[in-house]
Amino acid sequence: MAFSQVERANAALSAIGARRITTLTEDSKEARVCNARFDAVRDALLRAHPWNFAMARASLPALAGSAAWGWARAFQLPTDAVRLWSVEGLRDEEWTVEGRAVLTDAAAPLNIRYIRRADNPADWDAGFAEAFSARLAAEIATDIVDETTTTERMWRLYRDKLAEARRIDAQEGSAERHPESAWLAARG
Repeated sequence: MAFSQVERANAALSAIGARRITTLTEDSKEARVCNARFDAVRDALLRAHPWNFAMARASLPALAGSAAWGWARAFQLPTDAVRLWSVEGLRDEEWTVEGRAVLTDAAAPLNIRYIRRADNPADWDAGFAEAFSARLAAEIATDIVDETTTTERMWRLYRDKLAEARRIDAQEGSAERHPESAWLAARG
């Protein structure tokens, strides 16, 4: 099933008992509030879990020059990256993200897996879409219906939908192999 921004916003509005909208840009309080929060809620939810539908890979060239200090090289993150998930062949302590760059001593190219900004709801996993609408409902409830109980109920719904979506998403594919951390290696 393909989703649209308006469908996801209307799912959130329906959950809190508010009037449905026809576009995110219409002249209504519901549309203005949904439009103001839509992108931030999407990006926060994307960062919260390594969603299979939003994972991407890239091979990054080193930037000209190097990091100012502490690391040998800097690599520009892709423009659609909302979170760096892993760097091939490196342990977490062998790289860091600062601003929109990955800093490391590794040689180029730097192969990464990252969570991309999936801004088209038609590409979303069904569980993610449900969790998104529940989170949007929780975030807008106070502005639309101004009822504490509705807001609290929406946050509980969001936590339930998120847990279910994460559980199902984690069952797709094989477990990702991460390099053994220095801490685990020292423990033997």
